[in-house]
Amino acid sequence: MSTEQPRAAARQHLDALTASLKAELDRGRSEYAPLVEQCVHLDKAIAAFHMEAIRFRIFTLGRKLHDPALGASPDLLARYEEIRIALDAAGFHTRSVAM
Repeated sequence: MSTEQPRAAARQHLDALTASLKAELDRGRSEYAPLVEQCVHLDKAIAAFHMEAIRFRIFTLGRKLHDPALGASPDLLARYEEIRIALDAAGFHTRSVAM
């Protein structure tokens, strides 16, 4: 199976998440700025097929999004999961242990 379709899907989901995070920034939620930066780096890692960078960035993005202090909406969390699932389908193995 080609990794192109799941990789393209991951990037589309990432674009949607990035747009949602930027909308939060526009609403004055400055705490979302580091998440936008993580999205930019993750996109570059996906484009470069850089396995270690993808794992690091998706883990960091997930950790920050799931931080209760941030209070991320279920929509943002769902978009993150769509990215992670697409990356797994592309063979990037975003989790170091099976859950």
